[in-house]
Amino acid sequence: MSTDALAHTLTQLQHALTHAPDQVDAANRALRAQLDRLRQRPTSLTADQLGQARGQLQTLAELARLRLHAARRLQGALRAEVPTAYGRHGQLR
Repeated sequence: MSTDALAHTLTQLQHALTHAPDQVDAANRALRAQLDRLRQRPTSLTADQLGQARGQLQTLAELARLRLHAARRLQGALRAEVPTAYGRHGQLR
């Protein structure tokens, strides 16, 4: 597994986040699986490859943060559309 494969999966994840949010989970799982495989054989990695993987993990964390933010915004929009279904504290009745 090379860093090129990780970069390709990360590109897919970024594209999915903006164009098809339902595919984000699949791309996220693929990236994590690739990183787990890389961790199992760390002696075959160079310091540069580890640095690239670290940068990609940071990007993945940022994408996850953005996804969480979008989910919260969607939840707020849904509450605004159906206010009678929610109580004072935002809990579904």
